[in-house]
Amino acid sequence: MSASVLRGALNRYPGECPAAHAGGMGEDLGFGGEVAGFYHQYRRGYPAAVIDMLTGAFGLTGNDVVIDLGCGTGQLTLPIARRVQAVAGVDPEPDMLARARQAAAGQGVTNVSWLLGAD
Repeated sequence: MSASVLRGALNRYPGECPAAHAGGMGEDLGFGGEVAGFYHQYRRGYPAAVIDMLTGAFGLTGNDVVIDLGCGTGQLTLPIARRVQAVAGVDPEPDMLARARQAAAGQGVTNVSWLLGAD
C-alpha cells in the first residue's frame, strides 16, 4: 500500500479515528475478489485446542446459538458450528461470505446462516 493511499484513508475522517468507520457497507476493505480465496487458502485455521478452550470458556453445548462477527471465510465459524445448534456468520465482504459458504458445503456443515453486515 502506498503512503498516499494510506494517508488518504487516514484523512478521510478528520478528527476521528478511521477504525471507527472501517467496514461500513459498501466500503472496500481489500478482502474482495480473489483475495477471499487466498485468505481462505493461506490463513491458518484454529487448532482443536483453541476451539475446546472457547467452547469450554463459554459453556457452549449443542443447544446454543452463536454469532461470529467478522467471520471472514469461516475459519472459526465452521469448527464452532460442529459443536452448537446453529451459528450466524456475519461479515461486511460478500466475497468472503461466498467463500465461507463454499467451505461449509465442502465440509458438510449445514447449521450456519451467512449474513452480510457491518456497523
